Amino acid sequence: MLLESSLGSIERVEALRYVQRAAGPVPRDELMRALRMDREAVDALVGELARAELVCAGAARSAVELGPAARTPFCEELLRIYEDDRLAVVSTLSALSMARIRDMAARAFSEAFVSKKKHSKDNL
Repeated sequence: MLLESSLGSIERVEALRYVQRAAGPVPRDELMRALRMDREAVDALVGELARAELVCAGAARSAVELGPAARTPFCEELLRIYEDDRLAVVSTLSALSMARIRDMAARAFSEAFVSKKKHSKDNL
C-alpha cells in the first residue's frame, strides 16, 4: 500500500499534492514556503519521494515535478481522496504509525526476552 511505504507521512502527501496541483516544475524555495519547512527538511523529503519515483528533481535540483509513480491511477485516486476527505487519509496515516510503533515495541520486548534467556543459559 502506498501509504504504508512511500507516502507514510502527512508531509509527503502534502508535498506530492502541492507538486501535482502546480502547472509545472515547482522550485524548492516555493515548496519550502508552502510546506513551512526548512531547506534541509525539504531536501530530505524530496529525496524520499524521488527514491519512490513519486517526484523527479530537475537537472539543477532546484525544481521538483511529478514522477512516474505519481501518475498511476492509485496515486491519483489517493490524492483525490485526500483533497475530498483529508481526515480519512490523516486517520489512516495515524493508524499505520501506531501499528508501526506497536510492532517496534513488541519486537523490542521479544528481543529483550530472548537476550535475557541467552544470558541465563550462558551463566550455567
